[in-house]
Amino acid sequence: MAIINIGLFGGAFDPVHYGHIQIANECLEKFNLKKVIIMPTGKSVFNKNLTVSKHRLEMLKKAFPSKKFEINDFEIESAEKNKLSYSIDTLKYLKSKNNNRLFLILGEDAFNEFEYWHNYEEIMKCCHLIVINRKKNGVYENKMSNKLKIFIDQYIVKNTEQLESKLNGYIFFLNLKPINISSQEIRKEIGEGKNIKELTTSKVINYIKIHKLYLREGQEK
Repeated sequence: MAIINIGLFGGAFDPVHYGHIQIANECLEKFNLKKVIIMPTGKSVFNKNLTVSKHRLEMLKKAFPSKKFEINDFEIESAEKNKLSYSIDTLKYLKSKNNNRLFLILGEDAFNEFEYWHNYEEIMKCCHLIVINRKKNGVYENKMSNKLKIFIDQYIVKNTEQLESKLNGYIFFLNLKPINISSQEIRKEIGEGKNIKELTTSKVINYIKIHKLYLREGQEK
């Protein structure tokens, strides 16, 4: 059976916005991905107060209507069993289904904390890492530990062809045009009654309005 390339893009998506959509689409094209699995966080390892999962799932479905994107609730189902969302568990779950080539997509801020992830070295045995770099001077200019710099030097590749040479174990930095959007900003703008049409899709905005999400701090979500 032929090996196919599959992206895995996780996060809180609270709410999903144009920055998320750009990343997913760019990776789909750049790395010849058959599809990108979008997987919202269930129970945050960092104890973030997340909007209830049904709303985040529905917003993702509206933001990613194409069949090239799959919205997967594995981590949410794990949270319902009171389990934390560890990337290594998600990757092993996907690997148990097939032996395709997995690309774990993460932002530079998340990657800068990678050495603190649960079983982070084992993650490299399950997938390639795609780190989204939006800073002008590149991720090496960020304040990262020497341990992480050594880790990068061990696994980094500079061209996409190398990623096709094996199933896992490489890190590739994808430079994308900076987009000044964050979910936190969107929640703040909504709470202040501001227009967010430049930040996320009309269908997501309509869903937020219908369900009265993010109107004020501490509201029932």
